[in-house]
Amino acid sequence: CIAVVEGCMDSTAFNFNTDANVDDGSCVPFIFGCMDSAAINYDATANTDLGGIFCVYPVYGCTDVTMWNYNVDANVDDGSCVPFVFGCTDISAINYNSNANTDFGGLLCTYPVYGCTDSTMWNYDAEANTDDGSCEPFIVGCTDENMLNYNPAANTDDGSCIPFIYGCTDITAFNYSSSANTDDGSCIDVVFGCMDETMLNYNPSANTDDGSCIPFIYGCTDDTMWNYNPSANTDNGSCTPYIFGCIDDTAFNYNVSANTDNGSCYYNPGCTDDTAFNYNSAADYNDGSCIAVIEGCLDESACNYNSSANTSNNSCVYPAVYYDCDGICLSDVDGDGVCDELEILGCTDPTAWNYNITATDNNNSCIPFIYGCTDSTALNYSSEANTDDGSCIPFIYGCTDPTALNYSSEANTDDGSCIDAVFGCMDSTALNYNPAANEDDGSCILPVYGCTDPESFNYNLSANTDDGSCVPFIYGCTDSTALNYSSEANTDDGSCIDAVFGCMDSTALNYNPNANEDDGSCLFTGCTDQNAQNYDPNASVDDGSCIILGCTVNAWFVCNYNPNATLNDWSLCEFGFSGGGCGNSAMAISGPDTYPVLYLSDVTDDAIDAYYYLGEDKIGCMDKSALNYLASAVLDNESCMYPMISESLQLENEIKIYPQPATTYAVIEFSVTDDINNKEFTIHNILGEKLHVDLVSTDRALTINTEDWSPGIYYVVIKVENRNLTHRFVIE
Repeated sequence: CIAVVEGCMDSTAFNFNTDANVDDGSCVPFIFGCMDSAAINYDATANTDLGGIFCVYPVYGCTDVTMWNYNVDANVDDGSCVPFVFGCTDISAINYNSNANTDFGGLLCTYPVYGCTDSTMWNYDAEANTDDGSCEPFIVGCTDENMLNYNPAANTDDGSCIPFIYGCTDITAFNYSSSANTDDGSCIDVVFGCMDETMLNYNPSANTDDGSCIPFIYGCTDDTMWNYNPSANTDNGSCTPYIFGCIDDTAFNYNVSANTDNGSCYYNPGCTDDTAFNYNSAADYNDGSCIAVIEGCLDESACNYNSSANTSNNSCVYPAVYYDCDGICLSDVDGDGVCDELEILGCTDPTAWNYNITATDNNNSCIPFIYGCTDSTALNYSSEANTDDGSCIPFIYGCTDPTALNYSSEANTDDGSCIDAVFGCMDSTALNYNPAANEDDGSCILPVYGCTDPESFNYNLSANTDDGSCVPFIYGCTDSTALNYSSEANTDDGSCIDAVFGCMDSTALNYNPNANEDDGSCLFTGCTDQNAQNYDPNASVDDGSCIILGCTVNAWFVCNYNPNATLNDWSLCEFGFSGGGCGNSAMAISGPDTYPVLYLSDVTDDAIDAYYYLGEDKIGCMDKSALNYLASAVLDNESCMYPMISESLQLENEIKIYPQPATTYAVIEFSVTDDINNKEFTIHNILGEKLHVDLVSTDRALTINTEDWSPGIYYVVIKVENRNLTHRFVIE
C-alpha cells in the first residue's frame, strides 16, 4: 500500500508539493508583481516579487504637463498643480492681477497715465487711462438774473433766457393758460362726479360730469328671496320667499305649493338596499320590502347542506373518494384504516435494500444491503454488490518506471510508453541547441545580437553575434530642444543653438519679440462664447464684448427669462399672465386685481418695443385709486393721475413747471419741505421711458434741457408713502 498524500503536483506551480501523489486541484500559478503595499503599483494578488524589482515608489508633485508648476520627476499627483494665469504681475500697473503668475516679462502690463478721461469734459485728455478728478464740465444756460430760467451755476450763456409770463399753469385746472410759465394762484379746481339729478348717485357738488351716473333699477334686492334681482338697486316690495319640495307633477310625491325643487322627487318605490336578497335596481324609493340575504350551501348531497340559506356562497363540502363525511373507509377488510382500494404491496422493512416507503402491506420481497464496488469498469469491481461504497479504483495507464523521462506517479497500470532521458540544451534559439535532447540540463548559450565593430557608434562589447546594425558616427546638434536640432546626428559637436519659444505674432496679446520658435501660445482678445452673435473662434481671452440675444426681462409674466443673455430682444420673450407654470410659478395670479406692481422703467429701457410686443393694454397706471387706473396693466408707466381734492393734490400744487408748454427747456420748482424733500423723482414720456432722474431740492429751481425731447405729454413722478405723486407737463 502507498499512503495518499494530497497536494499540488504541477512542478510549474507556485505551491508545487514534491511529496504529493494525489493532485487535489490546489495548484496556484506564479503571479509576478510588487508585494510592497507602500509602492504605487502594489498588487494584492501577487505572490512573487523577486526581491522587490517590480515595485515603483511614489514621488509626489504636480503631474499635469499643462500646469505652471509641472514636476517631470513626479509620478503621484499631490493636488498641488497651479494653472498658468496670464496677466500683469507688476503691482504698480493699473491692470495688476494678484492671481496672475505669467506676464511674459511685463508684456501684459498697462501703466497709469493720469488726467481727465471724460470725453464730455472741457479738459478731456485722450491719452489718459486713469482719471485724477481734474475734469471741468461745460456749464451752459441762462445767465440773466431777470429771466425765468436764470441759472446761477451757468458760466456760458446759450441764448435760452425766457421772460416771466404769469397765469394758471396747472394743465388740469379749468382756467389753465398754455402761454403762462409762472403760476399766479388763479387756478380753479375741477370737481368730478354725476351731475344728472335723476340718477341714483347724483352729486350736487360736482362741476364736471365724469360719466359715473347710475340709473334707478327697481326690483327685489333681497338676495335670500326666490325672485332676487342682482341688477336692481332699488327694492319695490316684490320679494317672494323660497318654498322647497318636489315640483314634478308626474312624481309620486309632487308638492303643488313648492316653487324650488329640492331633489326629493321619486317615481318607482321598492327595495333600494343593494345588499338585500330582493334588491330592485329600478326602484328610486325604499318601501320597506327588503329581504336579508342568507348565505350557505344549497346542495342537499353536501356534508354541510343549509336548509335556511337562500343564496349560495360556494361553501359546499363533499366527502373524499372511498370515505364518508366522517372520514371512515367505506370498505376496509383488514381493518388497518387503509381503504381496500388504496392498499399497496411491497417491502415494508426500512433496513432492507428494496424498502418501499409507500407500501401498506408486506409481500416478503425484502433484500439485504451488499456493499462493494459496483462499477464494472473499475479495477476492483464486485458483481455481488448492490450498493456502491465508494471504494472503486479506476485503471490509470502510463509509464510506471520512475527512472524514465515520462514516469507517471499517478499510473497503476504500465502501458509500455516509457522513454529514456537524453540531457542537453533544448532551446532552439541557443548557439548549442541539441535537437536530440528531451531533458534540458541548463547548458544553453543564448546569442547576444548587436554591433561587434569597435569602430562603430553603437559598438556592443557584450554582443557575440553581429546583427548588421552597426551605425557610423554622425556629428551635429543632438539636443532635441535646440533650434538647429539634427534628427540624423548621433554625436553632438557643440553646434546647438538654444530655442527661444514664445508667441511670434506681433498682433497677439503676449507677443514676444525675442522668440525664434513659435510655440502656439499666442493669445488674442475677443468674444469666446460660442453661443454669442459675435463669437470669435480665434480669441483665447474674453474681452467682455460678447453679444447674446435673448429675453432679459426678469418679470413674473415672462416665461423664458434668460439670465445669460447680454442684449434683450422683446421678440424672443414669451408671456403668460396667469402666474401658474410661467415666470414666478409660486405666485398665485387669480386675476388683474392681484397683479404685482412692476415699473416699466425698472424692467426695460426699450419702452417702444415693450408697448409693441406686450400691447398697450398691458402698460399703464396700476394704482386703483388713480383716475386713469388700467386694470389689465402688468407694467406701471408711472402716469397715474389722482383726484385734485386729495391730500396728494396739495403736494402736487407745490410742484411748478414752466414754461408750459415747454420747448427747449423746462424749469421745475419744489416748494414742499418735509413731504418730498430729498426724495428721488423721475421724468417719463407717455410711453414710460425714463428720461431724467434726480433728487427733490426745495432750495433751488431745476432747469432741464428738453431741446432733444419729442413733443408730447411728460410726467414728473415722486414716490410718496407707497404711491406715486405725478405732475404732468407738455413739450411742443
